Amino acid sequence: MDVAKELIRTEDYIRAEDYLKRALNIYVRQKNRQQMTLISRELAKVLEAEGKISEAISTFTKAAEYADNKSLKELNLNDANRLSNPTDIQSQQEYVQQNLDILNSTQVAKEEEKMVAYQQMGQLRRQMNDNAGAIEDFNSALEVAKDQPEAFKIKQDIANTLVADAKYDEAIALNESLVVEAQQTQKPDLAISQMQNLSQVYFDSEKPEKGFQALEDAYRLAVHENQTLTARNVLEQLISQYEQQHQTKQAMALYADFIGRLDTLVKNDSTLV
Repeated sequence: MDVAKELIRTEDYIRAEDYLKRALNIYVRQKNRQQMTLISRELAKVLEAEGKISEAISTFTKAAEYADNKSLKELNLNDANRLSNPTDIQSQQEYVQQNLDILNSTQVAKEEEKMVAYQQMGQLRRQMNDNAGAIEDFNSALEVAKDQPEAFKIKQDIANTLVADAKYDEAIALNESLVVEAQQTQKPDLAISQMQNLSQVYFDSEKPEKGFQALEDAYRLAVHENQTLTARNVLEQLISQYEQQHQTKQAMALYADFIGRLDTLVKNDSTLV
């Protein structure tokens, strides 16, 4: 379970699924219904994140069947019903709200459950173009998350919602702070992806010079960290932007730079193995 939780934090859902299934098998043999309920619920969330919706529905339903606690049973059934209505956003909102009502009125679950429910509600409201309501829900999730690693993802959701609401100055300020935060955690993958997010906001707000600068910083960091595939992905994004600006010379120079570094990158890139 501990390994699975760490894998979930890094969004390595395939391996997290495997570890959760191993843990579940242990408790099934022990006939420990309480742990079977909790692990099945976590497994269903991972399956949902992987896009395995039918399996997630089935696993939420099993978690409800295992549950001795009425509130836990309702939480899992609500999530199974939410996933069973993929095109009915209003219905999904009702199921998420029912879960929030349960979580705010009982001690059945951890604060982490509230955080996830607020995130779900925020994402649904954003789909309904209720950006103000979405930001309110994401801020509620952030209050619960506090300094946990999940707070970073919630801040990204807020930044993306600000962009959708054309509040570019606020979005840029938040994204810039997230770049600094990612750099301070010494997680280059996170810093690179956040620089890419920041660059897109600059381009959307018609600040191409800063957009190019952010992407170039991401490219240099990927090269410095010997991340071949990441460097290539950033390179493709950079070249696409240069082509849109009709700056073919800069695009060709980047291609040449990447090819010149390729042998060294591959030799030193442990992620390829």
